[in-house]
Amino acid sequence: MSPRDEFQVLLRRIGRWWAVDVPSLDLHTQSRTLEGAEDLARGMVAEAVGVPAEVIVLKMVVPELAPVLGPVAEARQRR
Repeated sequence: MSPRDEFQVLLRRIGRWWAVDVPSLDLHTQSRTLEGAEDLARGMVAEAVGVPAEVIVLKMVVPELAPVLGPVAEARQRR
């Protein structure tokens, strides 16, 4: 697995916490904030694949919002 691979991170709100899952590596944690969720996911993936956290590429996804935010992300990529 290359560190330049993109890793999908699924985020789900559970009460006051965010569940953070990286399905491709079977990694799971939780965070109080979305910013913290990204930092935790990056650190977990970096440790799992054995590379520095700075080179990890993440795709953060909130499945419940994906139908709404998907078209926005596509428009940004086209621009």
